[in-house]
Amino acid sequence: MLKNVKIGGIMKKLLFGILLIVVGCAGTQDLAPDGTPIPIGVNTIIFQIQESPEDAFRDIGRHLIQNGFSIENSSDQFLTLTTSYRNTSSGSLSAATDISITASVMDDHILLYGTARQGMQLGTTDLGENRIEHRGQSGSIMRNAWDELYQLALSFSENLRFETR
Repeated sequence: MLKNVKIGGIMKKLLFGILLIVVGCAGTQDLAPDGTPIPIGVNTIIFQIQESPEDAFRDIGRHLIQNGFSIENSSDQFLTLTTSYRNTSSGSLSAATDISITASVMDDHILLYGTARQGMQLGTTDLGENRIEHRGQSGSIMRNAWDELYQLALSFSENLRFETR
């Protein structure tokens, strides 16, 4: 009888531990300004614009500069600009993450997407460049890059759509 009590108590603790891990890993779903879930894997944020494409191009460029980015390339003809890389908050992997943002204005919308460049803080090891997308756990390199891109977009407009391109 005593054996059953010990095993039952151990099983309860084990099941409770597994439940905590499952709930902890599930996390919360990121929501768009309209309350709909942001799909995992999207890599492009789209703004609807009411102004002329030229004015929108100037405004998104100004917004990026006001948020600490410098413009590396710009085309007035194609209404596209790309920023230089800028450091963003580090993830739990002790890696430095730099992000570059590209904005393209097309007719009645702006496409915003980015690239994350990762390298170890204690050396010059380059871990490569990746298109920023909505994925990863909180504190991961990709999630930090996505959060930075999303907050940048949200501070420009709440009229957002999300796509994978």
